[in-house]
Amino acid sequence: MKDRRPYTYVVIDFEGNLSRIKEFSYLLIRGNKIVQCKCIEYGDTKSMDEEITELSKANYDFIVSHNYTVEKNILKKYLPYVHNDGKILHWGPWIDTCRIYSSLYPQLLEYRLRFLTELFIAEKELSVHSNRLCNTQKRTFHNSTYDCICTMLIFDRVLPIIALDDFLQD
Repeated sequence: MKDRRPYTYVVIDFEGNLSRIKEFSYLLIRGNKIVQCKCIEYGDTKSMDEEITELSKANYDFIVSHNYTVEKNILKKYLPYVHNDGKILHWGPWIDTCRIYSSLYPQLLEYRLRFLTELFIAEKELSVHSNRLCNTQKRTFHNSTYDCICTMLIFDRVLPIIALDDFLQD
């Protein structure tokens, strides 16, 4: 990947598992601005399929997630491949914030999203985004939009200091 800024990327989070998704959210980010936020809750399978299909059409440089294999496997289950201008492409490339932090901070005892957010992100910064994008009762961990915001913030924190190519994965 060229070392250019600003990037366009998608932050994804699913709550649940391969057999039952409780919630799915994504943020589309251009530069340092959230240009789209979507959240679909369990029970709205048609909307889930439509949103994943819509997401597949987004023009992004990469997808960001925390422990990306869960999100990658769920996306592949719902829509195995993305279509771009008549070409079939795989989902990705991916950036895993858990991998970045374990590489940058090998001395930490854990790399859960909650731990990294509480350690590295100011509550005020998190509140600005969560108050704007999350329902009041969903401004906690293990709610997909809130987790997307946390992932975005911990990623943005390290983006200026990492070589992005070192962390891109298929």
